[in-house]
Amino acid sequence: MATFSGCAYSIEVYEDELYGRVARITVNLPAKEALELWLKLVDYFPYDKYKIVLLVKWLGENNVSESELIDYLVKIMIKSKVRPRALPGFDATRIVQELRE
Repeated sequence: MATFSGCAYSIEVYEDELYGRVARITVNLPAKEALELWLKLVDYFPYDKYKIVLLVKWLGENNVSESELIDYLVKIMIKSKVRPRALPGFDATRIVQELRE
């Protein structure tokens, strides 16, 4: 891992079956700081311009609640204009029905 402004990080770029080119940035930060960083990075590397999906993985403590995490992820998806995707044949309705049974 390299360091930048006191934060250790690494970057891996790979091709994903659903999303195409993905840049996964792993940071040695707590969840909240990593999610804030992710929101800022989306401004600097917009998907519309670079066609690279950004993904931030944190190694520090998980200091956000489940609802806070969902809020951050929704903000990131809206801001980045990258929507959830699923492989062909994925049936969310069927899966929810099975879980309810």
